Amino acid sequence: MGNFVWPVSTRAVVTSPFGPRWGRFHYGTDLSYGGCAGDKIVAARAGTVTFVGASGTYGNLVKIRHASGIETRYAHCSSFIVSTGAKVSAGQPIARIGSTGRSTGPHLHFEIRINGVAKNAMNYVSKNDTAPKYTGGAVGGSVLSAVGGSSSSKSTGSSSSSGAATTEQKSKDITSVKVTSTTGKIGNQDSSLRTKNAILTQGAELLIQNGSTVFQPALEGEITLEYERKNTPGKLTFTVYKDATLKIAKGNAVRFRYDNKRMFFGYVFTFKRKDSKFMTITCYDQLRYLKNKDVRSYKKTTYSKLLKQIAKEYKLEYGTVQNTKYMIPARIEEGTLFDILGNASDLTVSHTKKLFVLYDDFGRLTLKNIESMKLPILVDQDTAESLDYESTIDKDTYNRIKIYSDNDKTGVREVHVRNSTAKQKKWGVLQYVEKAEGLSKKEMKQKAKILAQYYGIEQRTLSVKKQFGDTRVRGGSSLVVKLDLGDKSISNFMLVEKVKHTFVNGAHTMDLSLAGIKGEFHV
Repeated sequence: MGNFVWPVSTRAVVTSPFGPRWGRFHYGTDLSYGGCAGDKIVAARAGTVTFVGASGTYGNLVKIRHASGIETRYAHCSSFIVSTGAKVSAGQPIARIGSTGRSTGPHLHFEIRINGVAKNAMNYVSKNDTAPKYTGGAVGGSVLSAVGGSSSSKSTGSSSSSGAATTEQKSKDITSVKVTSTTGKIGNQDSSLRTKNAILTQGAELLIQNGSTVFQPALEGEITLEYERKNTPGKLTFTVYKDATLKIAKGNAVRFRYDNKRMFFGYVFTFKRKDSKFMTITCYDQLRYLKNKDVRSYKKTTYSKLLKQIAKEYKLEYGTVQNTKYMIPARIEEGTLFDILGNASDLTVSHTKKLFVLYDDFGRLTLKNIESMKLPILVDQDTAESLDYESTIDKDTYNRIKIYSDNDKTGVREVHVRNSTAKQKKWGVLQYVEKAEGLSKKEMKQKAKILAQYYGIEQRTLSVKKQFGDTRVRGGSSLVVKLDLGDKSISNFMLVEKVKHTFVNGAHTMDLSLAGIKGEFHV
């Protein structure tokens, strides 16, 4: 064919083709072979790298823009070799095969898109297409013919202003995202139930609003309310007696209070029925809408401002949003809103060492510094029914930090290394590597110092079941823990990673997944 280069070893086989798959459309071709993890991926065509980074279900992704409206994508990479803005030749190594994102094993998810439309890559490239055979794919050649295009002339290699040269000269790096047209308006969900007066002041009060009617259904069994610290909406689950008068639809507003304390406000997403009498309902708070995928760009914006921008665009209500202060440089993002906000959070943590928790507070998005979420609640041997404890240096513990960036002027990849010598003597060398584009040498050293402090600790996790319930506890709260754990006695605040509140027969208990803060435990 000559217009593309096979992007991996010729040993690769197609493990999942382009087309319908598992009830959805697979826009790429999956290529894999035994022992492929870490092997090089090469550019399938000459062009400009427009994206390098994490991108939702793609995992670590490289995107390259080529002439004639062609783009190639390389997903699930374990690491990158090129950076955004780099000019690459056909067959040049750009990344390594991995299993990041939504992946069941090491492989390359390879896409060819022409004028934004995904095409079956196997119609354009084969194992016989090696770099020496690459012709450059003239604008008037078979690439455009394959997608229904046409050209009245062929490339002659001259320096005239027509043909492939013109296309290359007109191409520009993508630096921003702009909405050029919109059909219709975003609708507002009815959230008026959130501010209606309470019906019960003791025990569980659960209300559902369908149109102008508010129902207080008869409940069966337990009510569970689950919160996590990161990238997960609050989840309320309960079972109701389905009588002739109860009318519920997906999207209905749901409000839950306990002993007149505000616990949850969200919307119905799922019904489940096992018989004709009872129906189990699952509801999520506003964070559920942060699972939406998006493409957006921003520059010189803080995490907190970005959150407000997204909330306004998606008609989400927000309350207390503390100023995160760190100004994030220009970025182009693609992925879920959770991914986009998570990247902003990670950048804020790495530059300020301040961790902020995003959650929904009874129908209002809230962003708070973790230090402001401490609660005077004691977890000890007497307040919990059982516990499960783990201590490890096998998960996110590093004592050698390597930060690097590429100097386009000198052609040198500049690296700064920070060793934690005492901890290396104890644990051996555990290395963390991160690319940091646009940082000065001083900033690279500062970032390495922050990461060494952040990652240079043992990770300990603790699960506690049937703790006495407290309505204030959510993911991101910190509780006082006093326990003898065998290798360590803890008497300190610990962070709630997950909490499951259970309300049944007038009793309230909670199951907790805890992690440490300030050195003893790893956040």
